Amino acid sequence: MTNKGLITPGPIREIAVLGPGLDFADKSSGYDFYPQQTLQPFAVLDSLVRRGLAADARAVHLTTLDLSPRVNAHLRNVKQRAQSGLLYRIRLPINPDIPWSADALEYWKGAGDRIGSGTAAVTTTINRQKVNVRTLTVRPDIAARVDSDDLNIVVQRADQARFDLIVATNVFIYYDLLDQALAMTNVRAMLRPGGFLLTNNSMPVLPGSGMQSAGYVTVQYSSLPDDGDHIVWYRAD
Repeated sequence: MTNKGLITPGPIREIAVLGPGLDFADKSSGYDFYPQQTLQPFAVLDSLVRRGLAADARAVHLTTLDLSPRVNAHLRNVKQRAQSGLLYRIRLPINPDIPWSADALEYWKGAGDRIGSGTAAVTTTINRQKVNVRTLTVRPDIAARVDSDDLNIVVQRADQARFDLIVATNVFIYYDLLDQALAMTNVRAMLRPGGFLLTNNSMPVLPGSGMQSAGYVTVQYSSLPDDGDHIVWYRAD
């Protein structure tokens, strides 16, 4: 998107993460040695600074949108603790036996260093399987920049169009075409003109919806079959 001039440094101030998720176990390998955590909001903030789209994560405000009371309660607790000066720690496990792409491995090694500090990788054994783990410590002034709203994107929307960017991964796949179309209508209502939806699902764009497909990229995480994503971006008229 930056290579094509669609996004330039500076204008991204308000971001929403739709369905941020709450992890208590690694989805693919079943690691369950760490407490509940949410990664995506902080990964987005870190990536904006990493890509030069924001000079400092403190200049960006991020809102999570989720219909799960458990997810929302966790994020509100993160914010309250951050306002009291407490750190937020995220564990980043990775299976060393998977043939990761060079880009994916390099990202894992440095993820989070724009919004906090990370430990060097530590190798441990979980259920007789080796796993490498980094611990990311998010600074309180960053964690305090994240708010959470209770919202069902199919039937609800924020009060006004205010977001420059909405990120939704592994969310729309659970909806049928009608629900996806309704969700896109609500996404458009929450985006400022020229704002973007970034998702790993191809979404229906109806005439008069005010959204248009603006491009995509294929990301391969490893050399294993089907281990990747098609990331699509849609732009609000």
